Amino acid sequence: MPSGSGGNVLREPPEWQIPARIIAGTTLVLLVTGSATILGPHLSGLLTPFPVYTTILGAFIRRFDGVDACALFLRGAVIGIFTNAVFCFLIASFIVQLGLLQAMGLALLATLIIHSFLFYLLRRGK
Repeated sequence: MPSGSGGNVLREPPEWQIPARIIAGTTLVLLVTGSATILGPHLSGLLTPFPVYTTILGAFIRRFDGVDACALFLRGAVIGIFTNAVFCFLIASFIVQLGLLQAMGLALLATLIIHSFLFYLLRRGK
C-alpha cells in the first residue's frame, strides 16, 4: 500500500459533507442489514463495521483531501482491522473459559500490546 506524503491539507470542508456522510453511511448500513437474511449472520457480520466506515471515510477523504491522505487513512485502517481481529478472536476463544470481564481484559491487553508494536514498527520505518 502506498505510504502517502503525510502533508497536511487545511481546507474548510463544504457544509454538505457531514450530511452526505450520514446519508451514505445510513444507506450502506441499511443495505447490509436488509440483505442479512440472504448473506447470513457470518457474512453480514463481517461486512458491517469496517467496510462500511472505510468505504465512506475513504471516499470522502479521497475527494476532499487527496490521494496521499486517503492512502494514509487506509494504512491506518488496515492496522486497525488487524488489531480488531485479534481482539475478536481472543474474546471468542476465551469468553467461555474466563468469563466476560477476564476475556475482555485479556483481549484489550493483547490488542494494546500488538497495536503499540505495530505503531512502533511504522514509526521506525519512517
